[in-house]
Amino acid sequence: MLQTKRAALLCAAMVAAPNPAPAEADGPDAWRVSGVASDDVLNMRMGPGTEYPVIGALAHDARHLRAETCAPLATFAQLGALSASERAALPARWCLMDAGSRGRGWVAQAYLAEDSLPAGQAARPPVDKAPPPFDIAVPLVRNLFQKEAFLLGRGESVLDDSEESRAWFALALARRMAADPGAYLLFDAQDVDLGDVTVTHDPANPVRQGLVTILVRFANFGTPREARVLVRADPEQAGAMRIIAVEHESGAAIR
Repeated sequence: MLQTKRAALLCAAMVAAPNPAPAEADGPDAWRVSGVASDDVLNMRMGPGTEYPVIGALAHDARHLRAETCAPLATFAQLGALSASERAALPARWCLMDAGSRGRGWVAQAYLAEDSLPAGQAARPPVDKAPPPFDIAVPLVRNLFQKEAFLLGRGESVLDDSEESRAWFALALARRMAADPGAYLLFDAQDVDLGDVTVTHDPANPVRQGLVTILVRFANFGTPREARVLVRADPEQAGAMRIIAVEHESGAAIR
């Protein structure tokens, strides 16, 4: 079972309209599970936190989910009125999800993404064909940057723990980072006040021999920044897609 990770660069409230019939959702207010390994599940809990009992589970590729409410509950304006330290002090966000016949319960928002595929369209190719690498790499990188943004506000970093960072990084790189805590900076800065984080496939760099380039743009203290994240299969982790390098426009790099 998935050990739910505390995560997320907090965003505006994900509160959906009253459920239509059937309960499974499509359209702009539908959600899907993201960032969960194919051999794992996302726990649904009785309340918003890991201290509550598990009452169900969603598949790693579950779709057509509807958010009833989230905690902490806040609008864009309310979050914008908070300082960076106040936002960082907020607990990790959880959402009460209605999965129709699959159940209803609270899940960590860090593992949810908008379900933008039209109704009836498969979320991934058939099982005999691996999904395009960037379909895995983009959510992987997005979840990492969101979690690191949250942890930095608490004086922590996912990069300092090899067991934690191996979920995102190639095992060899995870070991190097853990051996030298504080030497690697995901956002290329000791002090951060982050905003406008976007993660996309880099159109200027097509997939070559399994290597995927992901473009990350963000603002730190209002200054636009950019980084390229290189992702490929890690033979030490059964071929799972993992980050092998992060290259900042300043020339700084994690590799």
